[in-house]
Parts: sequence; structure tokens; C-alpha cells
Amino acid sequence: MNKKNNKRLFLSKALLLIGITIVIGACSESALENLAEDVVGDVIDGTDFTATVNGTDFGTSIANVSAQITVNSGVYAIALGAGDAEGISKLKAIALAMSGFDFESLEAGRTWNTMEDEQGNAGAGYEEDIAGNETGDDVSTDTTTEIFIRITAIDKEAKLISGEFNFVAIDEDNGITYNVTDGKFESIPYTLN
Repeated sequence: MNKKNNKRLFLSKALLLIGITIVIGACSESALENLAEDVVGDVIDGTDFTATVNGTDFGTSIANVSAQITVNSGVYAIALGAGDAEGISKLKAIALAMSGFDFESLEAGRTWNTMEDEQGNAGAGYEEDIAGNETGDDVSTDTTTEIFIRITAIDKEAKLISGEFNFVAIDEDNGITYNVTDGKFESIPYTLN
């Protein structure tokens, strides 16, 4: 499998995690928040995963964020997805995917500032799903043209990860460019596979 297919796989996995998180969150958001509080402490809605998308705030609590790290023979893949709902009429989602060759050396400061470097791959995407939209104008970015992701903290014992990110992505169907800036995620619990 080539590097381009690996990036697509990681991004697809992150987007799948978003979907699962939102479905579970819709069914029992208070139960997830209680679980998150047990793991991380107090949850403040909208401040655990934040960004600005074309000048509009994106923010969600830990209850609507999923993070998973898969490790195989030291090679790792990180899939991180977050959903921000404006009522039930509009869901916005951001997905981040990162990979590297040595999980043991993954630490704060690891940066991806291109899609691919000698140490691994990175990908990102943005989606909007407008409920009841008959025009088919939902957003799903296809191409990421710029990316920056930095791990600012990782606690491998407690399985918590923090970081910052920016990216530029394009929805080729509608030709709109999405500038995702000021991205930040704080103490997000992750599962390790």
C-alpha cells in the first residue's frame, strides 16, 4: 500500500470515528460526558476541541471527540475526529490523521507541516452535513493543500493527547476552500490498539 493510500485510510478512519462519536453522543451525550469527566476532569462544553473555519468558530466538548492510536511493529497511526452540531440541523466535523514510524519516540513537539515527510504522513478534512438539505450542498473536502499539526502533550500512561493544527482543504464539488485555523485539542482521551 503506497503512502497516498495510507493517508486516505487514516483520514477515512478519523471520519468514521466522528460518525460513531456523533451517533453515540446523540443517544447519550450526558453518559459520555460523565465518562469523560471521570477520565479527564470537568468538561466545559465547546472548549476541548476548537478551531476557526473560514472565520466561524468550531468547538465541541470531549464527549463529541474520538481519538484512536493504532500501533503495529512500532509504526503508529493517529485518528482524531470531532463533531460540532448547531442544533440538529447542521453538523460540522473535523478529522485529523497522522502517522509515524516509531511510537516509542512520539512525544510533545512532533510536528507534521506537510502531508508527507521522512517521518510519516498527515491528513485532514472538514465536513458539513445539513439535515434535510435537498440541494445536495453538503460539504466534504476532497483535497488538503496545506497542513500543520503539532502534538503539544502526550501522556502514554493516562492515554491523553493534546495538540494544535491548521489546514486548508477544498471541496472540489462546490469549489469552496476551507481555511481551518487556530485549531487546538486539549487532553483528549485516546484508545490504543
